[in-house]
Amino acid sequence: MRIHCFAFTELMRVASQKQNSNEGASYVGVSSVASVHGNKAQGAYAAAKNAMNGIIHPFAKELAAKNIRVNTIAFGMVDTEMYRRDFLEAGGNNEELLKEQILGVIPVEYAGNAVCFLLSDAAMYITGSMFQYDAGALS
Repeated sequence: MRIHCFAFTELMRVASQKQNSNEGASYVGVSSVASVHGNKAQGAYAAAKNAMNGIIHPFAKELAAKNIRVNTIAFGMVDTEMYRRDFLEAGGNNEELLKEQILGVIPVEYAGNAVCFLLSDAAMYITGSMFQYDAGALS
């Protein structure tokens, strides 16, 4: 909870103060598809990411008067160093993962593009939303 929810909450509290944020700012929290449908042994992680998703509604309502937007993206497995180290090198079964995440592992550049979209003016009417960017993680 400290890493995945409380840190985000504190960052939002400090960043949204008048002297620390411009009108029209946008904040994006990095969540996880585990918050929607976690797997075995992901209970604490799923709960923490779900708490992050839940806090964006009150933040969006509080910050709308300053024209500040806040959203989260619930990513599926992204091809990061953590994926390679903590999943593949730890003996994770990529074939099993791909049965669940049917469009494959998300390239990090595409994950970054999703964040950039929510930060951009193209998303200026999106706030308080949790986007599922999960490469078809259906289970």
